[in-house]
Formats: sequence, C-alpha cells, structure tokens
Amino acid sequence: MEDRTATGGYTCGSRGADVDGGDGGDGGDGGDRVAGGVAERPDELAHKLRRGIEPRPSRPKEEPRLKRPPSRRSGGPRTGAGKAAASKNSLTHGAYATRLPDFHEFYTYADGARAEFRPSGLIEEKIVTTLAHEAYKSDRIEEIERGRMISASGHVKDPQALAAQLHFPWAKSHAELLLEPVNEALLQRLIHSAWTELAAPPSRHGPGQLVTVQDQRVLDLYHRGCELLGRRGLVPYMHEDFFLTLDVVMHDARGQQSYLGRRIRDGNCELVLVHYWMYRNALRVSVGVQQALQAQVLDAMSDERLSRASSHISSRINEGVSSLAMVRAVKDESSDRLFRSPVSKTRARVR
Repeated sequence: MEDRTATGGYTCGSRGADVDGGDGGDGGDGGDRVAGGVAERPDELAHKLRRGIEPRPSRPKEEPRLKRPPSRRSGGPRTGAGKAAASKNSLTHGAYATRLPDFHEFYTYADGARAEFRPSGLIEEKIVTTLAHEAYKSDRIEEIERGRMISASGHVKDPQALAAQLHFPWAKSHAELLLEPVNEALLQRLIHSAWTELAAPPSRHGPGQLVTVQDQRVLDLYHRGCELLGRRGLVPYMHEDFFLTLDVVMHDARGQQSYLGRRIRDGNCELVLVHYWMYRNALRVSVGVQQALQAQVLDAMSDERLSRASSHISSRINEGVSSLAMVRAVKDESSDRLFRSPVSKTRARVR
C-alpha cells in the first residue's frame, strides 16, 4: 500500500509513459524478420520487385501442438476409467439425472435403504433403489448449498456495489481497497508519513506562498498533526476537535483548494486521501463488508435452481414411499384374500 524511499519518507507513485523495450524496425536486423515466418533478404526482395516477380510469402507459424506426432496429441481419455470420469464433466448437482450414479457413496445409500425397508420382490427392490438414488441426490444438493454459502461468506464479490453503499468517493479507482481488512494502525502510520512530508509549510518566498484561508488552516494544524498522528495507540474520539478540523483540511485538499491539495495533485498522491477516508470510516467499512457477505449468503440460500431441484427430489421421495406402501398393501390384500377364500363344494365333498 505504500512506497518508501531509503530515507523512510512517503513517496507517491507517478504515472509515466509506457516505454517500448522491443526491437525497433530500424535497428539491427529487424528489417529482415517477418512475424510468423522467414522473410527474404532486402536485396533479393528488391531484385524480384524490379523484375515483376511475386515475393515469396512468409511461412505461417506452426502451433507447437501440431509439431507433435498424431499419436502424442491430446485426443481425450483413452482408458475406461478416464472415459468414465470425463462422462461426468457436465454433472452439476445430479438432481435431474436419469442414470444411477456409479459412485461408491451411492451404494452406501442403497445398502442403508435395503436395511431399512427390507424389500421383497423385484418391484419393491426397484422402488427402494430409486429412493436411495433420490436420497443421494438430496445430500448432494445440500453439499452444494453449503459450499456456496461458505464461498459467499468468504469475500465480497462486487466491490463496486459495496463502494456505492458506503458512498466511497474513489469507487472507480480504489474500490478493491475496501475488501482488505482495515488496519487502523497501518493507516495511521501512512497518513502520518504523508502529512509530515506533504503538509510541511512552503517557503514564503517561493511559488507556493500562503494566499488562501485553506492554506492557513493547513499551516495551523501542521505541527499538532505531526505530534498526534505519530502517537502510538491514538484514539480518534479522544481528539475529536483535531480530527474534525483535519476532515475539513482533507476535504479542501481533495478539491485542490490548498497547497496540500496541489502537492497531492502534482505528486500523484491521491492514495493519501483514500487512506485517510478509510481511517475515519473504519467501522463503517467493516460493517458494510459484513452486511455484503450476509446478503451473498442469503442469495446462495435462496437460489431458485437449487430450490426447484430440492423440491423435485422431495416429491420423488414422497412418491417412492407412497408407491412402496401401495405395493405392500396390495400384497397384503392378496395374501388375506388367498387365505380367507371359502372352500369349494367339490373340495368339501372330497374331504
């Protein structure tokens, strides 16, 4: 966040012009090279142009991948295990999957479902297997939801929205600084270093003479600022009168109404104002970050696609349980009818 010289002073960054460090067209043998291929020599090219011969086109640059023999080029997985793994590349949550998963976790669910429902017959076995499949998908949905919640609570994904919520004046250029933990002690040291150097009284005989009220305000506050901002363990609310005046000074500096603002502009030291704003609004920034993280977690919890998938799985489980109960009821009714049916007259006479 800071750039210091060997003497420990506060040094502001400068925006210099880009320097082209590449080979120039006029130097060395740069004129004999053509991007993507091999060019002809200048004398040979001029001779052909005088005789009306078309120059030799440059050879296109081959991709390194194509230089390998076809047997070594990537053609996808070749083994059975690799092809099986690649077949799941498009799997997201598996809520609408029509093919039973071949993960070993699924068989744990299947064994548990068989131990709980004790299926008897092909139909019950099929229903219990489907219930195990839906239970597996339900747990996978919950795992994805937990992962999204953990990811959403890790960092703010939209620093621009956070900057707008906090009314951060430098949203376009320094919004990402709001995502870093606010270190008030470090910010105080940076502000003290910049204040000591940039707010120093100018020479009354130079071009930076004190001509405005804003300049006089900076001059009056300079020595007290050097003393307080350099104090360790400074508690801002115990020196509220000083910081209220410093707020006005920094506001004037942002508008370049004082020699401090002009020095910040000339030295490209706008980051000083950003540091001071974050130092004075440290609590607001922390609360704003927490609120943004909570909003992201709520968005992850109320994801519409996950809700639809979860509802779909729940309905399939309910249908499976109902179907299993219906099949068993039919079996019980058939058994009762078989054992309670009256003996025919022919069988009675035989007896």
